[in-house]
Amino acid sequence: MKVAILRSEKNASPKVLATGLAEMLEQLGIESDTFDVSILHRKLPIARRSRHYRSVVHHALAKTAYMVPDAHTLKQLSRYDVIVVSECCPEAFYTNSLGIEYLRRALRKPIALYEVFFLDNSPYQVGLLEAGGHFLASRYDWHFAAADITEFRATQSAQSRWSRIGLNIAKSNLRHGSKSGFLALVDFPQRGNERFREEQIRALKELRIDFLELRGAGRYSVREIREIYNQTSVFFIQHMESFGVSIAEALAAGNQIFSPSAAWPMAWKIGEKNELPGVFTIYEGFQQLKEKLNSFRLNWERQKTPARIFAEFVRIYPHYYFGEPENLLSSLHRIIDRHGDRERHSRADTSVQ
Repeated sequence: MKVAILRSEKNASPKVLATGLAEMLEQLGIESDTFDVSILHRKLPIARRSRHYRSVVHHALAKTAYMVPDAHTLKQLSRYDVIVVSECCPEAFYTNSLGIEYLRRALRKPIALYEVFFLDNSPYQVGLLEAGGHFLASRYDWHFAAADITEFRATQSAQSRWSRIGLNIAKSNLRHGSKSGFLALVDFPQRGNERFREEQIRALKELRIDFLELRGAGRYSVREIREIYNQTSVFFIQHMESFGVSIAEALAAGNQIFSPSAAWPMAWKIGEKNELPGVFTIYEGFQQLKEKLNSFRLNWERQKTPARIFAEFVRIYPHYYFGEPENLLSSLHRIIDRHGDRERHSRADTSVQ
């Protein structure tokens, strides 16, 4: 079995997911290679001009300039059994984003999506895509998800075309060893949530806690941002997360997660009551934020606390650190079997006609 992975080079979650996927496939002894997803921007019809180009002219020029290398890439992709696209939602479903339909016609290969959550777990996203006339989950032959809970916890059946394979960051440069000091990290600002960020920074200043602020999404490389997590002890999230790769990486580096709402870390709730474990601190209002933050700092130990947080993270969420290679393997076999059945039925229908 051979698997091709298409991903963006941008410093964002699809790159992290794709890297972890390649490492899981290596554990399974499955050959895989990674390709630049931008070929799928160029393969959209010019009439449906890709949102990645400023104009129809720029789209046409890109098609012409990359005609030969894209033909070579397609020839390479034809040698793989399954193609996995690592991309965010809603980007993966926009009619003017990726040429998935072209790729399917050209290669007649099963195409899967790897994202942090399964689209049908989010009625909100489904509604937005439907209203815009975009594609839905059926665009892909299969959907790999890091988590099985977003707005609600999904259930699977024999007819399901998705599976949870977790997140694999075990071989990253994230470290949960001794910290040099107590340092907080404030995540990237989010429009509409400025009040929460201002409260967090005000509390940090009043408590005289050193802190770093992340600014300019895409500005940091994956390695650079992980080195920041390695230095810090507390991570303040800024908005409701459909999953939160940043949460997983911060926990892997021994950071306590602070959030103004228990609803924000959606994919991290556990048990029948959908509660958050002790590696999360939920606060309500500025005064409670100050009290809980100061209490955590007073009880924090530079070596023991990061090690405890990491141990709890791996105990409760092993699938968000090691991934789930067994689920990945069984799903790949199902994808190939279903595709083979579909191809046989297609040939039979053609011969009858």
